[in-house]
Amino acid sequence: MRPFKFIPLIAVVFITASAFGTCCEEEREDPRVEELPCSLTGLKLYHWNNAGEKPGLVTNHQAPREAYMLEIRLFTQESPDTLLFPHNYEERDKRYYLQDPIAQLRVFASRLPDKGSVDSETKTTEVTDDMRNYPLPLGYNQLKDNTPEGVPIKTVTINVSQIYKALLKPLPAGDYRFSARLTTLGGRTEEQLSDTITLY
Repeated sequence: MRPFKFIPLIAVVFITASAFGTCCEEEREDPRVEELPCSLTGLKLYHWNNAGEKPGLVTNHQAPREAYMLEIRLFTQESPDTLLFPHNYEERDKRYYLQDPIAQLRVFASRLPDKGSVDSETKTTEVTDDMRNYPLPLGYNQLKDNTPEGVPIKTVTINVSQIYKALLKPLPAGDYRFSARLTTLGGRTEEQLSDTITLY
């Protein structure tokens, strides 16, 4: 048998081995991504108006009740353990993960008494189920909240991350203060109250 007849078989074996090696390499984690631990240090709330061509921050303490959005701004910082990780900023991307992920995010709306009303009671209602993630990108630091589906928030952008929630079910016109309550997998709770906004 002449040797050249073995060439196709050898080629097939080489191609198969190469494909297998490539497949295995694709399943490995990207060595250029550096995963670093961080911790949640606080949050702030901001009112947005979605009535225009593009959503924008509320500057006059008023917004249409059919176009209200809430920004939940998370503040994080690198954990002390991060200093133990080798940093190579030119060759590696960085992914920050919360050491204590956020398991639950709840939003409440407190309606303030009308001016001149004899009723001085502030009425608070949970509106978590009436809010949805804003579907379009608004910035590099934007995060999606999938905790209603049981998916914790584990990965963040360092220093500041922003969650945008659109209110799908309009509230009655009036003055409101919104609050957000975060609960971590470890049981820690963080809560923040917004400034007053008039929905009209």
